[in-house]
Amino acid sequence: MYNAVRDIEALSRTHLPLREGMYRPIEERQKILALMEGRVLAQVLSFMKPHRHLTMCAVSPTARVCAELVQVSSTRAPCKTCLGDRLVHKLSGRMAGDYAAERLIRNSWWLVRCGLPLHLDNSNTWTVLRVTAPALVPMVRSSPLSAAGEPPELQVSDILQLEEMCIRGDSSICIANVTPSQLTRLRRLAVDDYTAEHCEYFLLQLPGLTELSTHSTHRKPVSLMEPAYAARLQRLSVHNPTMNTFSWICKCASVTHLSIIRCSFAFDVESFVQLPYLTSLDMTGSNVMDLDGLCRCLSLRHICVKGCLRLLSIAGLAGAPQLQSIDASRSGVETIGELHRCPLLTRVDFKRCVDMASLAGLAGAPQLHSIDASETGIETLGELHRCPLLSSVKFEACPNLDTLAGLAGAPRLQTIDATGIGARTLGELHRCPLLTSVDVQCCSDLDSLAGLAGAPQLLSIDASLSGIQTLGELHRCPLLTSVDVEGCKSLHSLAGLAGAPQLQSIKTSGSGVPTAD
Repeated sequence: MYNAVRDIEALSRTHLPLREGMYRPIEERQKILALMEGRVLAQVLSFMKPHRHLTMCAVSPTARVCAELVQVSSTRAPCKTCLGDRLVHKLSGRMAGDYAAERLIRNSWWLVRCGLPLHLDNSNTWTVLRVTAPALVPMVRSSPLSAAGEPPELQVSDILQLEEMCIRGDSSICIANVTPSQLTRLRRLAVDDYTAEHCEYFLLQLPGLTELSTHSTHRKPVSLMEPAYAARLQRLSVHNPTMNTFSWICKCASVTHLSIIRCSFAFDVESFVQLPYLTSLDMTGSNVMDLDGLCRCLSLRHICVKGCLRLLSIAGLAGAPQLQSIDASRSGVETIGELHRCPLLTRVDFKRCVDMASLAGLAGAPQLHSIDASETGIETLGELHRCPLLSSVKFEACPNLDTLAGLAGAPRLQTIDATGIGARTLGELHRCPLLTSVDVQCCSDLDSLAGLAGAPQLLSIDASLSGIQTLGELHRCPLLTSVDVEGCKSLHSLAGLAGAPQLQSIKTSGSGVPTAD
């Protein structure tokens, strides 16, 4: 009869000395793998405590290399996701040469054994790799072609095996002896201020590219004509684009993620409606003036117009069927239109939109969870209580907002951050059944917290440095544990808290409350 316990014990005895010297010759390390071969029950039992470390060691070489390389990695995070969902091992060339070489020698056996592709985060690592662990060179799939000094000396075969590549400045000479048709494996390419004249033509002809990122200065823009792979691109990021670069973007029929960063000339976003699979659109810092037509982007889920100072309205997004998040922070947006017509919208960020006056267009948004309208000019919230899933709101430093009454009765609202608003009244916030935290610090015009009395789930209130004169009947909040009224000079009594059943902490320093109270 098969004795799994005996096998586990034998495995343990062999494993312990190997852990002490796991970088001994290959023959010794192979013993631990041989013990598990053909012994299925022992493998299953090794997943159980206290034998899990044996599984890492013997059942899966890939699992072991991930676990043990974390222990010896200087970054503590040697693995990352690359090229879809593929796991690769990251090798760093930033440490001192002797240490880098020593670590490569120690790790090379497991790297070869597990077969994980390699990502080099520094082109200098090529030199270290070729000298200390040449067996690993064919496993490199991702690398920048740049260095602090001279570009690395690479063989043609090194470049042809890459699936991800970054070209920076003079490093473009590394591809001088390579024709585009040879790079059949290359899928992801980043181009940053290249200088070689032949590089532009090279970039247009790559046969299998699906992700392209270009970054250039205004001194030397990366100017690409329509590339042969435009229809195959899935991710495209263009920083400081030129007009002719932009002209072919609408032909990228397969693109899902599109970034147009710091585009200085005006462009028409309606052309993006022709991109049937577009899910993410980032136009940070660009000269876009309206979003008309984007509601017809049937796949669009995320849009970022952060820092778009000439953008005055985002009403063109109203009704977008898949839209989930909007980031319009630090933009010139004044009106938001009927965003409640976006059935899947969950998050909006209007931080520092100083000319925005109202959030009424969000009222009734069926999936909206969070709103950040801090440092804006909003004067009214509208009927935000009609948002059935709204759970978090931030209105920090909104001096024109004089009441939070529009939130009263919001069925899922949990946290309110209204630090420094101009409110004189909170409204009937006790009608929010799940409200747990309220922050009204520095609200100098606020004179009472009475609107919170009886809130059934309220745990904490921070009203420090505010103008409150009375607490109201806060003792009616059954779960209230913490109240902060530090610096509230106009507050002279804590009588409203008397009898609060769960109250644990009251901060009153600097307030008008007598010490004995």
